[in-house]
Amino acid sequence: GKILAQPNFRISKKTASAYNAALKHMRAKNYDTAILEMQKVAKMDERISGPWINIGVAHKELGDAAKAKTAFKQALKINPNNPYALNELAILEREDGQFEQAEKLYLKALSTYPDYKNAHLNLAILCDVYLRKIDCALDHYQEYLKLSGGEDKQVIAWMSQLKKQGS
Repeated sequence: GKILAQPNFRISKKTASAYNAALKHMRAKNYDTAILEMQKVAKMDERISGPWINIGVAHKELGDAAKAKTAFKQALKINPNNPYALNELAILEREDGQFEQAEKLYLKALSTYPDYKNAHLNLAILCDVYLRKIDCALDHYQEYLKLSGGEDKQVIAWMSQLKKQGS
């Protein structure tokens, strides 16, 4: 199902239109333009965290993890429970070797949105590869498979390997 990542309030048609136009730049991978357009949207309505998440993703795609982190943290100042911001920031924390911080962020995303399959997958990978918590990894791989229809052959293979290691 769809995750409601933003508190339920109305935004103006002008803001929605500008946001949709900025999203087109994101989809086209015109990240520099997308950043500029998302910044304009963020100024139009400071209550919404979505533009900051997209700014973070764009910076991440451009190879600037520091600016991406700053943007995700700004999104979390606006909406501390935004699962997308929590997940994206956790990925960067993991890449920086901050495994415990990454785990906390994934768990926070899942505490608010238990059906967020990407957070389950990313937490499973963290537990599997970095923390060596086999039960954690298996639980979250299983939940990911349940939420995604159970067809991910790579995840099934990873689970099989973990089960062999655990026995």
